[in-house]
Amino acid sequence: MIREYLSTTLAAVQSAPTATVGSRTGYSYDKIIREDAIDFRTLEGKKILYILYRRDPTSWRVVNALTALTMARGFKIIPQSEKARDVIKEFLFNLHPTDPINALMVWLHKIATDASWSGCGWEEYKFKKKFTEETQNPYVGNGIVGLKRVHPLTIDYKREVNGDIMLDTEGWFGPEDEFLAYTQTLEDSQKTRDIDKRRLMHLTFHNIGDELQGVSDLESIYKTRHRAGNIEDGIAQGAFRHGVPFLDVVVGDDAHPPDVGMMEKAKEEVKGSSYMSEFVHPPWYKVKMFEQFSLAKSGGMLEPFLNLVTTATGLPQPILTGSGEGTNKATVKELVAMLPDLVIIPRQRALKLFLENQLLAPLMLMNKIDEVPFIQWNEMFPVDATYAQRLKLLSEILIENKPVISHA
Repeated sequence: MIREYLSTTLAAVQSAPTATVGSRTGYSYDKIIREDAIDFRTLEGKKILYILYRRDPTSWRVVNALTALTMARGFKIIPQSEKARDVIKEFLFNLHPTDPINALMVWLHKIATDASWSGCGWEEYKFKKKFTEETQNPYVGNGIVGLKRVHPLTIDYKREVNGDIMLDTEGWFGPEDEFLAYTQTLEDSQKTRDIDKRRLMHLTFHNIGDELQGVSDLESIYKTRHRAGNIEDGIAQGAFRHGVPFLDVVVGDDAHPPDVGMMEKAKEEVKGSSYMSEFVHPPWYKVKMFEQFSLAKSGGMLEPFLNLVTTATGLPQPILTGSGEGTNKATVKELVAMLPDLVIIPRQRALKLFLENQLLAPLMLMNKIDEVPFIQWNEMFPVDATYAQRLKLLSEILIENKPVISHA
């Protein structure tokens, strides 16, 4: 049906969208800053974020800590009727027959993690009844029996040759003038297929303007981590070459003038001296041991880069590093106090809308229920919690990662 639609409305699709439909930034590959060589909205750009998340310890910590903190205290699903309660219960037990609440939390944790590192989290509905592209409304008389993860590196919006997102100007697959469909790139990069947009759920935490692609939590710290990584490599090379004491051996004295043979012999004798606990030598060898002091300053080299990560993510350094050593207590106290409003609550609001609009609303529609259950997040901290209690709770969240979730 998508191909049929394209063949009959291609001219209309290729026309530039009006200002009320979407800006050039939101519906094209145009760079916000043309001098920036990397566009993280593209699949190629996301591959860089993917490698950064997997291989950089700080980036790994940022994504996992943000996800853990967002979901730590859990939420309630509050239906408006017994029928809605039964529908939710059936769906949850379809997710997992013995521990549906934990299964829901694991699923949500994974898609939130994907949305954090890549900017977008994707999930595919598993429908009770199959539907084709010719189906006018796949939600009528259908049901959701499960969810299937979709890798962020495989999904993009269907685009024109010039890179602009194709629009559904006729409203065949949803509201008019919204994006037409998704395109999935398979293992062979030359092989793609169209995906009906009604099959996928899409989670983002950060958006700019009317951009459809979300902004990764790692994008703002990409260059910071790249530069810090180069310094870490330099420190490692320095430690490898100069991190251990080394010997300075002067060969010969007035009675034993050095020659080439004596120098070569001495060279062989002191080979590997950095690993020796003792070295026996004749009196015409003068041996001095030098300690390498340059690496002593290396610890402070990375501090400014860690501060930049803290600035960008809103995560206090004790959370980023797992250690409170050398941390200003007053500063950390302020950060912990701001953490819910600055970092956690905005992400919880995005998850609330995602669950209500893209999971609960379709479930209710399929079962002919008018009202949509709503999500209520539990309080992050008790109202009268002290600073020490809040810090302890944050530590337990990040170490034990035991969220609380229930459906009312």
